[in-house]
Amino acid sequence: MRTLLLFIALLTFAFAHGQDPSLQKKITIKIWVTTDGKAYAGYLADITDSTLVIAQTPVQFRQAFLNTQPIAYNSLSVVTYKRKGAVGRGIWIGGLSGMVAGGITGAITYRPCNECLWDFGAGYDVLGGALIGLGVGALTGGIIGALSSKTITIGGNKEKFNKMRKNVLDMTYRKVKSQP
Repeated sequence: MRTLLLFIALLTFAFAHGQDPSLQKKITIKIWVTTDGKAYAGYLADITDSTLVIAQTPVQFRQAFLNTQPIAYNSLSVVTYKRKGAVGRGIWIGGLSGMVAGGITGAITYRPCNECLWDFGAGYDVLGGALIGLGVGALTGGIIGALSSKTITIGGNKEKFNKMRKNVLDMTYRKVKSQP
């Protein structure tokens, strides 16, 4: 019995720590950089305390460093960045949210009609509301996703670079819950 309890305790401990997810999200960030005289476009490969590293091919943040261009913070003028796929993600989330809201609205606003030639029931009002909500939500989500880029004027300022670096790291790493 004692051996069985020890085995269960060890197994529980092994699975509790073995399934701990990585803190880094696997995302790709598009970036546009203007320096003193040049403009760069690409994907953010890494960001350190004083340097931005840009790759020409799509890379996940802090995953690959082939064909990269490092740029020091003191030569940065303007940096614009956004998560790759933000428009598609906005369309997907907006369409799904709009469909649910439209379906609920269709169900709430349905009124039976006794004098009508055809009354198809509440299901058609739910379907109609869901389809209208899908279109409106997808359009709204796509617009929001397209406008979701962040632009920071750095001008060689270390504090502004650190602010941008913190925003990027917040975007690319999961939050850790503090233990009491």
